[in-house]
Amino acid sequence: MSNTFYRGADCCVIVFDLTDRESYEGIDVWRNNFLESASANNRSMSQEDSENLTPIILVGNKSDLSDNYGRSRQVEHRQVVADWIESGEALEYIETSAVSY
Repeated sequence: MSNTFYRGADCCVIVFDLTDRESYEGIDVWRNNFLESASANNRSMSQEDSENLTPIILVGNKSDLSDNYGRSRQVEHRQVVADWIESGEALEYIETSAVSY
C-alpha cells in the first residue's frame, strides 16, 4: 500500500480472518508496513518512535463462521493475546463478525 494511505493516521486497525491461519500470520507484514510508512511520512519520527506512539488494534473477524457454518476456527483468542497484547506489539484485540441476520 502507498505511504500516502497511512499519512496522518492516529492508529492502525488490522483485521484478520479467524478461520484462516495465513491471514493471522500476515499481521506482522501489515504492522511493519504501517510502522515503516508512518515513520517515513514523519521524517522526525524513527520507526521505534512510531512503534511506541501509534496504537495497533487487532480485529479477529468471522467469529460467526467458526461456530455456525462448518469452518473451523484456526486462531484462538488466547494465542492472539499472548502473541500481540502481552508482548506490547498491539494495544487491543477484539473479535467480531460482519454478518447481519
